[in-house]
Amino acid sequence: MLTAPTDRTFTMLTFIIPLLSKRVSKSWRDTSDLLDRTLHSIYAQTSDRYQVFIVGNESPDLQLPDGVTFLPVNFPLPEKFDDPRKTTRARERDRSAKVTYGLLHLHQTGDRDAYVMTVDADDLISCRLVEFTERRARETPTPLGWFFHCGYRYHPGSKWIRSMRKGFDRLCGTSILTRLDAYYDLLKRYPALDLLDDELWDKPEFSEIVDCYNDRYRHRTIIDTLAGLGKHLEPLPFPGSIYVQHGNSLSELFLRDDTKKKVSLKSRILRVKTRYFDVRYFGKTLRREFGVADE
Repeated sequence: MLTAPTDRTFTMLTFIIPLLSKRVSKSWRDTSDLLDRTLHSIYAQTSDRYQVFIVGNESPDLQLPDGVTFLPVNFPLPEKFDDPRKTTRARERDRSAKVTYGLLHLHQTGDRDAYVMTVDADDLISCRLVEFTERRARETPTPLGWFFHCGYRYHPGSKWIRSMRKGFDRLCGTSILTRLDAYYDLLKRYPALDLLDDELWDKPEFSEIVDCYNDRYRHRTIIDTLAGLGKHLEPLPFPGSIYVQHGNSLSELFLRDDTKKKVSLKSRILRVKTRYFDVRYFGKTLRREFGVADE
């Protein structure tokens, strides 16, 4: 059973979780269970000055505790194409639309100086994030935010976890924590957009914001976008999240890669040897930090 935060006098950090549609999910029960584990990870925070928005077409099949707000949307299902790359792009835009909706909701109801972080509905986060943000926000000037240069990759049920010492923010969407006003150039376009409009998806204004977020403010592009505006994110000084991969084999921790480039046998052997030193036992200390129950 999740325990809700007790102090709502000030929200330091808002977590936005985009949830895929029930009609797209292979198993809604599995999707809901993964989300439940992500919520447990969030609720392991050492500070309670945060809130959670879940944005989706259907409410998950679990009882949401206080402090978690479900924001319903009526977005069309992402199309499925013969070309899997087009299907992936359609799903990415669906995710971007839900994140954009959450950002607009927070922009209309929240504090621009507060912080926001997108969390994928199956990833895990460090229990230190809110407390770290709270401490750093007292500085002058207040930091704009952080990108997660390092992190972990994990297969559910495994006793092992792989450390990524660089490039984590290029791989995982749960890797950007910023002040809300980092998105101001995006949100200022239509600050009063009616989010309760049943035809919101068909509004060209909303489509423009979603396309802008999808192209310029996702985890792979936001650093360059902000740099072009004279703004800069700092690297988070500790691993902030775990990218959860749904495979079954320990060997994938060594061999699987997100690149399609062909490499020589010598390069593959060197890569496996390097990754050997990045794989570690997923013990109690790490499990406690990321809110994962002992299995």
